[in-house]
Parts: sequence; structure tokens; C-alpha cells
Amino acid sequence: MAENENKSTPATAGTSLMSVLQIIFIVLKLTDNKVIGQWPWWKVMLPLIVTTSLCLFLCCCGACCICVGVAFDKSPKNDNVMVEVCAHPVVIATPTPRPVVSFADIESSG
Repeated sequence: MAENENKSTPATAGTSLMSVLQIIFIVLKLTDNKVIGQWPWWKVMLPLIVTTSLCLFLCCCGACCICVGVAFDKSPKNDNVMVEVCAHPVVIATPTPRPVVSFADIESSG
């Protein structure tokens, strides 16, 4: 058996600059530092607020782009229905509407 087969790759995790900055701000606020200890809590939590707001903004932009793309989609719609019977896909075409013919129309034409 080869040596490489049993080796697993370790999972790597990292922290962002904003996370480190947030931790530093909270520690300095709780230790009552001369500068950051005097700040209000909303200023201490600003790195978290900024990153969360940026993520929400980007998600909203992505959702808007998807909605606009769906609204202006000009691809032909497929009215066929795909049915899977016994693990074999079968395409069933939807019936086209036929004109309604009454008996009066048949008697008058014949």
C-alpha cells in the first residue's frame, strides 16, 4: 500500500483582518484603555457592523440581479412535462387547445 493513500490533508482556518481588529477593540474596551475605553460600544463594534452590512448589501445586489435576469429572460418556455416512470424519463407533451365545435356547426356544414 502506498504511503500517500492514508494521509489526510489538514483543515485550515483563518481569521480576517476585521476579526482581529474587532477582538482588539473589544479587549481594549473591556480593559478600560485610555483611548478605546472611552469610546461608545457602537464604535467598538464598528468592524462587525461594517462587514455584516457589506455582506448584506452584496447579497441584496445578487438577488436583484437574479430577479432582473429572470424578468428579462427571453428563452422559449417549454410546456412539456417530464415524468419519470420506472426510472425511465418520459416526455409528455401538453395538449394544444382545440377549437370547440358544437353540433350546430356540424349540421350547418354538412
